[in-house]
Amino acid sequence: MGRAAHPGRQPRPDQPASLEDRDIALLLLRNDGYYGANVTTHLRTDPADPTQLEAELSVEPGARYTFSAVRIQTPDDVRPLVESLLNIQTGDVVQTEAILAAEDRLRLELPKRGRPFVMLSDRDILIDHDASAARYTLQVDPGPDAVFGDLRFEGRQACGATTWRACPASRPENPMTNAASTTCARRWSRPACSPPCR
Repeated sequence: MGRAAHPGRQPRPDQPASLEDRDIALLLLRNDGYYGANVTTHLRTDPADPTQLEAELSVEPGARYTFSAVRIQTPDDVRPLVESLLNIQTGDVVQTEAILAAEDRLRLELPKRGRPFVMLSDRDILIDHDASAARYTLQVDPGPDAVFGDLRFEGRQACGATTWRACPASRPENPMTNAASTTCARRWSRPACSPPCR
């Protein structure tokens, strides 16, 4: 077994061109799930121009690796939501792009559901070459629930506090989701004051 390289890792710029080409090929294959791929480089002289070298890559992609286990470390009360948003399943191909997209989806969608301080850490992908498989582990700290508190208004107001508090979504202890904040912002931008207060 071995640990997977960090998604998006680039080859070293100080390597010879042939080795760099090999590493790029290996990186592309592994990003698409071929963690057991073998790439060899052959250098030969161009018969038409002996001063030129030709590099030939031989590629054996091998098996495409899939997840044998997916483990999400997160509180039980948000586990169903986190697992649904992440949507990485046992049997899925170990693709870098899909993994990064799933984690970005968590960072984007959890704040919309009242968890603005979500943190993802300790991603671990353990490769089992004998089984052509991998085990995925991710720690998700959703952070505290964001809720509306008591609304305070300062300065000269177009309307009284009662009007501003009329948005149901902003009542104290209601979840502060993106949808609720947007609803209140739209309502507050055009308060129902007729005639205007002075």
